[in-house]
Amino acid sequence: MKRLSSLAIGAASLLGLTGCHTAGPVPASLVDNSEETRTRVAEYLGGAVGRAGVEIGPADLTGASSVSVLPPPLSPLETASVAKPTTFDVMMDGGACYAVHTTTGETVMLDGVVCEPQSE
Repeated sequence: MKRLSSLAIGAASLLGLTGCHTAGPVPASLVDNSEETRTRVAEYLGGAVGRAGVEIGPADLTGASSVSVLPPPLSPLETASVAKPTTFDVMMDGGACYAVHTTTGETVMLDGVVCEPQSE
């Protein structure tokens, strides 16, 4: 009985040590909200939505774990649009930062963009 208790304590200790390290993808936010970073993210996400020169939403990307690509602007002949923003979740897996299209699940690597795990 004593041996089983020692084994259980050892296993619990091991789990406690590894519990701080997250395995697999975790929600993340960008470390930098500079214009350069926003432009780089817009270029990557523009490729994912099939449009060049997209505009991303005005939210502070350092505090959010999602990024929105705004719909194209209205043409001079339009007065309203039913188009909605396209949303991506920012994720991290190891040191890799990427965005996941919330509808299609498509993954877009954000090379050169620094992320950090989202604080809870």
